[in-house]
Amino acid sequence: MGAAFFGVFLVGGIIALIVAASSSAKEKRLRWLAAAAELLGGEHDRSSKAWGTKLGPKVTYELTTRGAGSSAESWTHIHVDVPKKYPLAVHVRRQGRRDHALVARGEMVDVLVGDRAFDDAFLIEAAPADVVRLLLDAEVRRLLALHGESDLDTVDRPDGTRALVLGIRGWIEDPALAAEPIQVMARLGSRVRDAYAAADADLAKGDAPGDPYRPVVDDQPARTAQVGREAEVEKVKGLRAERDARANAVAWMVIGVVFAIILLSVCATLPR
Repeated sequence: MGAAFFGVFLVGGIIALIVAASSSAKEKRLRWLAAAAELLGGEHDRSSKAWGTKLGPKVTYELTTRGAGSSAESWTHIHVDVPKKYPLAVHVRRQGRRDHALVARGEMVDVLVGDRAFDDAFLIEAAPADVVRLLLDAEVRRLLALHGESDLDTVDRPDGTRALVLGIRGWIEDPALAAEPIQVMARLGSRVRDAYAAADADLAKGDAPGDPYRPVVDDQPARTAQVGREAEVEKVKGLRAERDARANAVAWMVIGVVFAIILLSVCATLPR
């Protein structure tokens, strides 16, 4: 009787400790989300997100996971809304061992921004190149390089909006550490329109025909460049879609082979 009571008491104590730890962690998370919401001048939910527009564009800070089960990883995502009317595809991550071969075969795009260390460390599969080089300024490059695993992607949402999403492996739950990436992403999102304008201005230099005292600005270079930029974006999207299709085909092929092996093994055990 005494042993049974002790066992019940021990199990109950362990459960109480687990519940208390979970409650403490939840309270800590809520305090952090409240601090992030204050920085963003907005709101937060009760689990993983804070958002607001105090810094300009809408920014959402999210603690999330990638993968599932034993392969699940903790990641911090910072979403910043960007205007969808400007063609843009951005996919930046650390270089992989097969990337150089894929780029050489024309199966992948890698934009060089002119920063040797960053170009060597990161794959920049993005378009339009002239705009992307302006967006990935020293501040953004430093933020990406600061973390061992980080990436930057455009995401087109089902509701028709678009965001640039910074991913950093691990949960950044300290508001003091979260402030800088939030501010950098807010500035990045607010610069998309300016980057397009600056790229067009570079094209227009020296292209003002007509009366030298009352020049008529010719916007043909900008319109031509816009068509080219749209083609660049579609090329990047097309190459990524082709790679995804090949990867899916290989995955199904592997599944088929495994199924066939299992089927043959079962058949071999059946009596003849």
